[in-house]
Amino acid sequence: MARDDPVDDGAEAERPPAEASSAAMAEFEELLRRIITAPPRTYEEVKLGKPRRRGGAAKAGVRRR
Repeated sequence: MARDDPVDDGAEAERPPAEASSAAMAEFEELLRRIITAPPRTYEEVKLGKPRRRGGAAKAGVRRR
């Protein structure tokens, strides 16, 4: 390898242009906003793929005497 061959241009070469960076940041912020505002998912929804019950899990689990 010759001395004038570029081995690594550094971190600046890996950075996208400012426009692409701001677009990616906006997309990331929207993703975070959706995650934060989404209702929490139950174990059945996540692991078993079952849809949420309309009456709610709390109502279904309560037994009356």
